[in-house]
Amino acid sequence: MAGVRMVAFSGGEPFLFQREMLQLMGQAHAAGLSTGVVTNCYWASSRASTERRLGKMVRLGLQEIIVSFDDYHARLVGLERVRHVVQAALGFGLVVGVNMLVTERSAIRAESAKALLGVDGDPGSLWIRESSPVAAGRARRPSPGRITYGGEALRHNPCCFVIRNLVITPDAGVYACCGFGDASEKGPASIAYLGQFEEAGLAELHRRADHSAVLKVIEAAGPYRLLDLVRDAEPSIRTRDRFVSNCEVCAEISRNARLRSALARVLAEMAAAARQEESADEGVPCGV
Repeated sequence: MAGVRMVAFSGGEPFLFQREMLQLMGQAHAAGLSTGVVTNCYWASSRASTERRLGKMVRLGLQEIIVSFDDYHARLVGLERVRHVVQAALGFGLVVGVNMLVTERSAIRAESAKALLGVDGDPGSLWIRESSPVAAGRARRPSPGRITYGGEALRHNPCCFVIRNLVITPDAGVYACCGFGDASEKGPASIAYLGQFEEAGLAELHRRADHSAVLKVIEAAGPYRLLDLVRDAEPSIRTRDRFVSNCEVCAEISRNARLRSALARVLAEMAAAARQEESADEGVPCGV
């Protein structure tokens, strides 16, 4: 199983396929795996019905639930439904995550989220994370007031998701992270595309990720380091300087063909230099 410990279901909205999700949770539980789910909470019409649904999943190994909560979701889904899920999940002892999509104009921010969700004190099993909209796919045109960061913040910002959080899409494509923009090997996600699940199997696809120079740099130093490598080698290549997150840096690299080509050359040269240095070291007598 390539070291897999948890199977998480996201989308889109996985509760639109609740019957199938429960079947898959049962299979994961039987294999000794825990499960997680990401949801917008549209289904949580009452506290009682929310507890019934989550109770079934807890018996099938559910350990973590991540909800979406911000100005957009409060308007389209409703605060009360998100509150039902957060409070019920904490009652079951689940790890609860709150993902927030925010801009400088947002009324709902992380500092006010706990009060709005009716969460008292400081539950250790609750985390809240803000990010601004990534300019990818249908949202390619940046939203006004996005919160962006420059190299001083992103340059030493390792990615904790790449390789560790492999993703399988509905068409059986496998990606090295959960943060890609367009789910296509030809779109902004191409930097993380590993292959098709049926063709190679999970263990082989994980091996590919673990042996990718690009992905290992992202894991160790963050994708902004890749931009620095290209800028140092070919100063004529221009890129944006500010991004909302590591995910947007990866999207920038993926969609810029000239940048990708230059990056491939730089990494190949670095690999060749490393091999040459290893060979030289092997030829040095001990003690010299």
